Amino acid sequence: MREITDEEQKQILFDILVYFDQICRENKIQYSLGEGTLLGAVRHKGFIPWDDDIDILMTRTEFEKFLSIHQNGQYEIFHVNPNVNYWNYVARLCDPRTEVYFGDSHHSIHGLWVGLTPVDNIPDDDRKWGQMKKRIVIWVKLCRQKKGVVPIDGRFKGLLERVLFRLKPINWFDRRFKKVVTAYKGQSTQRMLKLNIRYEPFVFPSNVFNGYTELEFEGRSFMAIEHYDDYLRQMYGDYMTPPPENKRVTKHGFRAYYK
Repeated sequence: MREITDEEQKQILFDILVYFDQICRENKIQYSLGEGTLLGAVRHKGFIPWDDDIDILMTRTEFEKFLSIHQNGQYEIFHVNPNVNYWNYVARLCDPRTEVYFGDSHHSIHGLWVGLTPVDNIPDDDRKWGQMKKRIVIWVKLCRQKKGVVPIDGRFKGLLERVLFRLKPINWFDRRFKKVVTAYKGQSTQRMLKLNIRYEPFVFPSNVFNGYTELEFEGRSFMAIEHYDDYLRQMYGDYMTPPPENKRVTKHGFRAYYK
């Protein structure tokens, strides 16, 4: 296998994004460039030079619509897969011609990807949101424990190992997580939620998703939330000022190869 260079990696990710955008436009699905990709579009009109991925934001309804119509072919969807005990809150649209290895792992589950992150409505009442947040955190932890990325701990460790983690597949955990996180799906609330890279809740005003615009990214036009300035300021503060050079690093730390 040949290792993929940084420039080749960005081209592969961009090609996935173009494909995703085409499917969405053909099926009237709305999305937004997200996180560092949205920031890159605004500040650099393309990739942040030290970034190593592409992020997309979608309301839960649009996210589920895309998953329902997309058929694995040129690119594959990895989201919840009981066959390989795989789970991620973010769906990954992957290039099957590539393989990705994290850390010291010698095993690859999927290739280079564009991340599709769903956002969900949450209650306006702080007490109800507090209760919902606790349940979300519990089910996220259980999903990640079943996946094997965090250790099983606590007084019920033995019971969990014997009953839940041995007898139940990963999609059993995912269904219960989704039941909690989508409890306010389709309702008109003032706040929305997404989980960040560390699976911590990030809450922002729902009016951020009231409209969409177009932004340039690497010479092409892609969808973005109209109120991207509000969203980026909440996430990054003064986002137009680049970080100091010692903070300009990639965040995933993987190796990518052609098959």
